[in-house]
Formats: sequence, C-alpha cells, structure tokens
Amino acid sequence: MSLYRYLLCAVFAAGFLLPASRPASALLVQPVLINLSTTGANSTAGITIGNDRNRPNTVEVSVQSLAIPENGPPVLSPNDGDEFLIFPPTATIAPGGMQVVRVRWVGDAALKQAKTYMFTVRELPVDRPAGSGVQLVYSIQEIVTVSSPGLKAAVSIAQIRRSTRTVPVDQGKSTKTENGIEVTFKNAGNDVALLSQSHISFSDGSWSASLDPGQVNQAIGIGLVPPASSRVLFFPMDGVPLSGDITASVNPGDSF
Repeated sequence: MSLYRYLLCAVFAAGFLLPASRPASALLVQPVLINLSTTGANSTAGITIGNDRNRPNTVEVSVQSLAIPENGPPVLSPNDGDEFLIFPPTATIAPGGMQVVRVRWVGDAALKQAKTYMFTVRELPVDRPAGSGVQLVYSIQEIVTVSSPGLKAAVSIAQIRRSTRTVPVDQGKSTKTENGIEVTFKNAGNDVALLSQSHISFSDGSWSASLDPGQVNQAIGIGLVPPASSRVLFFPMDGVPLSGDITASVNPGDSF
C-alpha cells in the first residue's frame, strides 16, 4: 500500500436519477450505457476513456453485478467478470490522450433473461513520497446490459399516484420540495426496458402532459426496468392538478 492517503470520488453513469456533472480534471468515459447481445456483431463494444489530467493516468476496468430494486438505489454485488473479455483491463493513458477498451461477451449465448452489470473505470493512485498529502482519484460507473436474440420487454403501468420529493439545491446546502407523479412500471418480459427511449403521457381528463424521450431522460435518467421486475419512478411536474384520477400510458416505439 502506498504511503499517502487518497480519496475516491465515484460518479454513477447513465443517471439512475439524473446524470452527474463531470468534475474538472478527471476521467472522460463514453458511452455511459452499453447494450450488448450475446451473439453477433453487437456482442462486442468499446469503452473510450480520455485523460484530461496533465500527467499520465493509469486506469483499470472492473465488473460488478447490478440489481435494481422496485424502490431505492441500485445494489451492486461482486462479480469476477469471467463472462466478459476486457482488453486491456488496465491501461496507462498519456496526458490528453485516449484509450479504447474492448468489451466482448463470452458467457452463455442463449440467456433466458437479460442481465445487468456495472462496469467501473477507476483511476489508480499514483505513488508519491510520504507526507505529500491527499490525492483525489475518480471512478466512473457505466451500465452494461446483455440480452439474447428473441428476448423482449413487456412494460405496463401498475400504479400512479401524486407525490412529492425533497431534492438538494445550492450544491447540497439546502433542499426544496418538488411536486410530481410517482409511477410504478412493471416489466413482465424477459429483456430489460429503457424507459428513456419511450413517450410517456399523463392525463386527468381536463389536464394532460406528454413527455418525449428527451424529457423522460431528463426526468428519470435512463429508467431501466429489469426483466420480470417492477420499478417506482418519480416524474417532477409542478402543474399536476391537486385532485382527479390520473391515468398514464407508455409508448415504447422500437425501444422494447
């Protein structure tokens, strides 16, 4: 272990709520969401990692299993990554340079149900003389889904209710209350559903609101609903009437 202390700053990719802003002088990682197939050309993808520091930056890529509960934050669990071929798993990137890491699925070619993972691209601390202080290193996490040909999501709306939530403002120095609609989405299919690729509409008869994919993404992030699962998501809407029965519909288009 090195003789200095360091801090680890994690940035969740693809925004389970909203995408996080990127800190200055850190890693640049694209894309933040990768959808892999178990077979064919789409069984391989590339992660582009940029180094905008003024020194060489050594990074490593690791894998965790990702579970998304009906309500609450994502849950990560250890995974040895043996279902993926990752090359190179560790790389040193020159100042201002880029490195493409190739990812290939080498697991089961005929999944009965799609899988979800979290890949972490993490800076490795730089050895420094004792007493040199605290070093800040970053890790960026991106979502990887894996599906087999023929799998299909089947999303419906199970419950709708008016709701409020408290969100931080002024860089977390204070909070505010948002009004909106809380929706429980049910995915009865065997593939993942990405709600950010859908059109979602709300109505109570006299009032209505329609969200295109860009607006859905802004409200809830990618809105991933795993197969055979439900997920509760909050849509902030100041104009929601205080009374009346609200209905909602989701039009996935070609997304699932």
